[in-house]
Amino acid sequence: AADSNATPWSGPMRALSARTGLVDARAGRGWLGTWPTFLPSVFLRPIDHVLHEPTLGVRRFAVTESFGSDHRGLAVELLLPR
Repeated sequence: AADSNATPWSGPMRALSARTGLVDARAGRGWLGTWPTFLPSVFLRPIDHVLHEPTLGVRRFAVTESFGSDHRGLAVELLLPR
């Protein structure tokens, strides 16, 4: 999990995924921006990520409220393979 300060479609994030094989838990779930909290939700950028091995599933992915940060949090529940 990281505040990467990069969107999922940025070159560095795509390169990281390509080099490591990790996938973004946000994939296929829409925009779900996390920063900056002083803007309305529709304008938030998705720059915080949870990357995981492709063998794991994602049961839940949610953006939480901000708790003293200019970023909203991520609540992610991963599923282990059988």
